[in-house]
Amino acid sequence: MKVEKKGLLFLSYGSPLSKDDLVPYMTSIRRGRVPTKEEIANLTKRYDTIGQWENVELQTMAECQYRTLLTLLLTMPSAIGFLHMKPSIADAVDSLVQQGVEHIIAIVTAPFFTALGTGAYEKQVQAAISNYDNVT
Repeated sequence: MKVEKKGLLFLSYGSPLSKDDLVPYMTSIRRGRVPTKEEIANLTKRYDTIGQWENVELQTMAECQYRTLLTLLLTMPSAIGFLHMKPSIADAVDSLVQQGVEHIIAIVTAPFFTALGTGAYEKQVQAAISNYDNVT
């Protein structure tokens, strides 16, 4: 009986870390459509209001959740991938495969389950693993 090497893929939406990240972030969310200057100004104002640029906890929330999870899974290969920021989901899958993983368990940190919500994560994971014949 073949035993698969399992790995954990921790998925999160992603958040811009600086004002320079806003255009690529919004372009990703909008499926390639570049936001207008007015839209960027509006989003910049919103992020300024919540203190996004200075608040390390907001910027690193997913990484903190991921590190906490790793304390429970000390021996399982793992990676974090973002839907709209780097490292991408494809980069994270590649990292797991390079670690010898054959079966990926994905955890999405979205507060809801819909075809548009978590379905977007699933599509990117499926596209990334389709590059590998031996990965499920």
